[in-house]
Amino acid sequence: MSIGAGDTARWGPGEEDAARAHLRSLREAGRTVMVQPYLPAVDTVGETALIFCDGEFSHACRKAQILTAGAGVQGHVRDDPARGQVTASTATDGELEVARRALAAVPHGDDLLYARVDMIPGPDGAPMLIELELTEPALYLHHAPGSAGRLAKAIISRLR
Repeated sequence: MSIGAGDTARWGPGEEDAARAHLRSLREAGRTVMVQPYLPAVDTVGETALIFCDGEFSHACRKAQILTAGAGVQGHVRDDPARGQVTASTATDGELEVARRALAAVPHGDDLLYARVDMIPGPDGAPMLIELELTEPALYLHHAPGSAGRLAKAIISRLR
């Protein structure tokens, strides 16, 4: 698993040896490794992140594709500014429903300071949860006016 897609790799059929070597190097470095299928919607639509603050929906962002298609390409494509670009977005009713169901499944999920619920369209086009970030997420505060203030207010209220 990586923070900000560091050391992330995308491997395809016929690249099993290279993928195993990559995983082995991460494990030998003491890292935890997560392997998941690469879903085509990441390339065509990107990820949608719904950010919640103090139990309430705050804002949504869309993150563009980070990894290029093709054999053994790993990590960020740093010479293309569109790769991984985050932009403000509007959450759909379906996305909000998935996010709320995911948070409801978390013990004390209604009492979280913040959460980020990442999803993409599944094979049927319906929103599908891919990550639930509760401890170290980027909250994309600069993409939503007022969101930093909402977070600061939530923090202050918990300190009292």
